[in-house]
Amino acid sequence: MNETQRFGNVYMALCAALALGAIALLLFLDKPQSLRFAKYHLPTLSVEERVQDLLSHMILEEKVGQMALIEKDSVSPTDAAFRGIGGILSGGGAKPDDNAVEGWREMVSGYVDASSRTRTGIPIVYGVDAIHGQGNTP
Repeated sequence: MNETQRFGNVYMALCAALALGAIALLLFLDKPQSLRFAKYHLPTLSVEERVQDLLSHMILEEKVGQMALIEKDSVSPTDAAFRGIGGILSGGGAKPDDNAVEGWREMVSGYVDASSRTRTGIPIVYGVDAIHGQGNTP
């Protein structure tokens, strides 16, 4: 291999490395970043200021997810957090396997804990359909 070929190979390798680096950077920058230090976490701000700050950071998928109320047998805590679901509902007959106080606490805590680990950290709302009374709770 002569000097020109070696230079060409080094040049091509350098170009490829720069291109891969640029692609990786673009992929990283395209993802929503952690909001751990966003202003909406500051309790000294007014509710209006905190809401406006939170909404300014949220992407469309997070906003749509927050408006969704999903029946608990349709989604696991992990999937609900991944999709940014805003609320979970125990509809008629939807209860934990252990239909006792501890079973309900574990089930609801699973959803709440998973939602606290999302990018926004917005806690999930958990509801129980009890319009005509609730025969599922102990």
